[in-house]
Amino acid sequence: MEVSLPMARERITQNTQANALPLTYDPFFKRIFHPDFHPDRLSRLVSSILGISVKILRLLPNEDSIIDGGTLLIMDLLGELTDGSLIDIEIQKQGYAFPAERISCYSSDLVMRQYARVKGIRGKAFTYRDIKKVYVIVFFEKSTKAFHQIPGACLHYGKTVFNTGLGLELLQEYCLIALDVFRKFPYPRVRDEQAAWLSLLTTENIKDAKRL
Repeated sequence: MEVSLPMARERITQNTQANALPLTYDPFFKRIFHPDFHPDRLSRLVSSILGISVKILRLLPNEDSIIDGGTLLIMDLLGELTDGSLIDIEIQKQGYAFPAERISCYSSDLVMRQYARVKGIRGKAFTYRDIKKVYVIVFFEKSTKAFHQIPGACLHYGKTVFNTGLGLELLQEYCLIALDVFRKFPYPRVRDEQAAWLSLLTTENIKDAKRL
């Protein structure tokens, strides 16, 4: 969503008057974590969420075209890792606006973006082994009922596995984060960087932000 400067200023004023921080408001999140302004922040956030060390190489255009000219989905924040993997980070105010079907579409879209780009670069030398993993991370400010039915869990990781234990590693992985569920946990529940980042994103006033 395009946000004009007057709209952004109005949102800042509203949040200041309400003694709240708009850290999960899309323009502010992108500004805080944009690799061009703060090279390490997004890499450290994603590393703490996925539990692996990653480095965001760059942000990609959040809208592109596939081979037949069709437009791909518009994503909140689309990044490329150093190994060529793609990652989509979505910030959602309301969980009901982002059901499982939509998450599946975003993940599939990442695969097709990568396929079109890598095949275009490698040409006849292309093989499907050139395609790297894709990750969809969704932060929910207000999650749906399903997230509140699992006690003590605010991060939910997912990927395709086979019932027989077949050892094929598919490309698509997911992480869904219910910030409203995390807010119920006393800080510091766990003393690690993941808890620190989530605590920052759920901070509601300047005083707590300074303390954290």
